[in-house]
Amino acid sequence: MKGNAQLSEKYHEAYFRALSRVIKKAAKDRGTGDFLPDEKKKVAIYAVKYLIGFHKPKHLTPEEAESNLNFIFMIDDFLGT
Repeated sequence: MKGNAQLSEKYHEAYFRALSRVIKKAAKDRGTGDFLPDEKKKVAIYAVKYLIGFHKPKHLTPEEAESNLNFIFMIDDFLGT
C-alpha cells in the first residue's frame, strides 16, 4: 500500500508542476491573467487532477481556506468555458 501512496504523490506533484508551467507561460507570454481557450482547458484538467490527490491539512487558517476556495472557483469557471 505504501507504494501506491508514493505513486499517488508523484502524480500529484507532476500535475502541480504541469499546472504551474501553463500558468507561468501564459503570464510570461501576455503579462496578464488572461488565458487562451487551449490554456484554460489544460489548466482545468491539470487542476482537477491535482485536486484529486490533494490532502487537506487538519487546520487551515482563514486565509488558506479562502485561497483554496478561490482556486476551486477559478477551476470551476474554466470548466464552464
